[in-house]
Parts: sequence; structure tokens; C-alpha cells
Amino acid sequence: MALTIGPNTSTTALERARASILKRLNQLSSGQRITRAGDDAAGLAISQNLRATERAFAQAQRNLGDGVSLARTAEGSLSQVSELVIRMRELTVQAGNGALGDAAQASIQAEFDQLAEEVTRISKATEFNGRNLLNGDTSGAGAVTLRDGTGGNDVVQISIADHSAQSLGVEGLDVTDPSTLAALDDALNTISGTRGELGAVERRLEAGIRNLETARENTAAANSRIRDLDFALGTAELATSQILEQLAIATAVQANISAFTALDLLR
Repeated sequence: MALTIGPNTSTTALERARASILKRLNQLSSGQRITRAGDDAAGLAISQNLRATERAFAQAQRNLGDGVSLARTAEGSLSQVSELVIRMRELTVQAGNGALGDAAQASIQAEFDQLAEEVTRISKATEFNGRNLLNGDTSGAGAVTLRDGTGGNDVVQISIADHSAQSLGVEGLDVTDPSTLAALDDALNTISGTRGELGAVERRLEAGIRNLETARENTAAANSRIRDLDFALGTAELATSQILEQLAIATAVQANISAFTALDLLR
């Protein structure tokens, strides 16, 4: 009877076990179940799309956050303008005191004019990231446009009219003119209206940020379920692969011994 020595299949088993160990180690060291396309091609494609969506949500949050900061900057300056106009109104009422002499009236008018100039200065100096907010540049075609990245009707606009003393109608007024009080009241109403609109926009943007945060968390969780490694399972699979490696080594050793024994018989 002929004696045939075939290929050592234990070597193939050993190579498979070591490849499995390397794969498990890569997964455990990276914390990801999918480290290359060959691990799960479909899962990798879905994961990449989810990652892109998550990063878009994160950037959209920053966009809306900048919008909140812009609105707060403008509203803060308008708060100061409102205080100035209130003081101007107080001066106008004071000027109606007939007991005051010409010098006192002149002092009141001088302070009134200085406050009007300060209103204009604030309107020119209030900026956010290089964009002037209260001189009319952010109204009409210059309105600030923010996108939240969700698609569809995702545009939020912030439009702020000119709030200089001239535009508010408080420049060059005479404190002794009876119509000055009405002009100042109109200016206060305009300022209050703009502050109210900015407050409403700010609340809308904050709600949008919270919505994006929720969407981002859900997207990240979905991506984690697809891509991230279950460490308990990964550790168990690594242990299994190591056991298979030891078995393959033992089998290879036994196969080599059997081969040498067969050769001795042939001598």
C-alpha cells in the first residue's frame, strides 16, 4: 500500500487564527467594529453618511450660535441707546420749567445735543465680526442670513434698521419745542420694537440650537451602534481566536511529528 503525505492543513488554520487575532486587536485598539470596508461595506457606507450629517448639525449649531451672539450684541447696544433717549426726554421735560434761566436752558440743550451725537456714535460703532449692526447695513439686502443645515426652509434672517439719531428723528431737536416729546416717544417706540424683534429672533435661534443638539445626539448614537465595537463581544472573540491559534499550533506540531515518523518508516 502506498503512503501519501498530504499538505499540512493546520498551517492554514494557524494563518486564519492569526489574521482573526490581528483583526480583533485592531478593533479593540480603535474602539470600532468597522476599521476597513472589508469588515462591513454596507455598514461603512451608512456610517459615513451619518458622520457627515452629524458634522453638518454641529456646524449648524455654531451658525445659529453666532446668530444669537449677533442679536445679543445689537440688543445690548440698543439698550444703551434707549437709556440715552430716555435721558433726552427727561431733559426736554426739564426744559419746560419756566423758572430756568437762559444759561440753564443752554446747558440742557448742550447735553441733549451731546446725547444725540452719542446715539449716532453707538449706531456706527456697534459691530459683530466686522459687520456693522445699527447703521442700516444689516437691513434689506444686507440682512444677516443664517442656515441651520437641515434643508428646506432652513433660513433665518436678522434685519436691523438704521438707529442713528437722524434715523430715529432725535437729531437737531430743540428742547423747548413742544413737538420734541412726541419725537422722542416715537424714537423709544422704534427702539423697543427692534429690541422685541431681536429677542424673538434670539429665542427662535436658541430653540433651533436645542433641536439641532437633539438631532446631532440621535445621529451620533445611530452611528455608534453601527460603527463602534462592543468591547465585551470583541474581547470574547479575541479570546476565541487566541484559543484557535493555540490549537492550530498544537495541531501543526503534531502534524510535523507524524510527517517525520512517516519518513522514518520509509527509510
